Amino acid sequence: MADISSLDYRQLRVFDTPIEERSVTKTAQRMGLTQPTVSAVLKNLRLVFDDALFVREQRGVTPTVKAEFLAPQVRDVLFRIETLGSEPDFDPAHQDRQFSIVARDFAQVIVIAPFIANVLKDYPRIHIAIHALPMAEAVERMASGAVDLAISSLRYAPERLKQRLILKERYVCAVAAGSALAQQTTLTRQDLETHSHVSASALSMTVGDPVNDLFKTAGIRRDVRVAVDGYLLVPRMLQGTEFIAILPESLVRTSYFPLRAFPMPVEFPDLHMALLWNGRVHNEPGNCWLREQLIRFLDERAVDRTPVC
Repeated sequence: MADISSLDYRQLRVFDTPIEERSVTKTAQRMGLTQPTVSAVLKNLRLVFDDALFVREQRGVTPTVKAEFLAPQVRDVLFRIETLGSEPDFDPAHQDRQFSIVARDFAQVIVIAPFIANVLKDYPRIHIAIHALPMAEAVERMASGAVDLAISSLRYAPERLKQRLILKERYVCAVAAGSALAQQTTLTRQDLETHSHVSASALSMTVGDPVNDLFKTAGIRRDVRVAVDGYLLVPRMLQGTEFIAILPESLVRTSYFPLRAFPMPVEFPDLHMALLWNGRVHNEPGNCWLREQLIRFLDERAVDRTPVC
């Protein structure tokens, strides 16, 4: 037997097709080749396998015993070549899968919790692990495959990650409902500078605090008396104080603690939240499904957008 490493895809197809067609002429027609070309390939295959492979009969050709022995092996090779690069479909209803998502507390409450309650309830074999990690670590874990995606402020999203804007939130000034500040009709720029603040600047998810950065850009002096690791603690820290906090509007709307919200007295850009993922999983079926479900849920969700102030 000659060296089989010289065989290519077309030669293997020329071997496989007459097994089914039982005819050199039909094989040529099916493959879009001339009959002499098919005959020449079969001649080479006979040398490679040291066997006639096909013998002529009155109505075509019949495979030899060796050809019938080789047929399933050749079809397996052809199948592997033809499906090379094809990933299996992801079936969330019948496959066990755990996804890892990096998100700060605000995104966990506003995005992930309602997504789990409204979408994942239909997929009991899907599990979600949520992590609050520094962005640098999240990027590393996404690169290694340990994390599937992140939800973060677009302001701090690394350009090398793929991105999809999913949420825009207006910032408002929040104070405790029982405070003297809450009795005012408006808050002014002077109020922002003369009253102390509670800040979420200790957040570990981002490389900075967007509110602090925006205050600096606007030239506003900010006296941060309390910095907490997460948005969700801020409403509690306001209680019993005359402090001010700059919070996303939906957080004020859903807060368990009583707050009064005021419009920002200075021009202040919205908070833009985005889905972030590494390009290595861009076409992976499971990750595609998760992103599509999140985006569809957020697009279709009847979110209460009634202004709080």
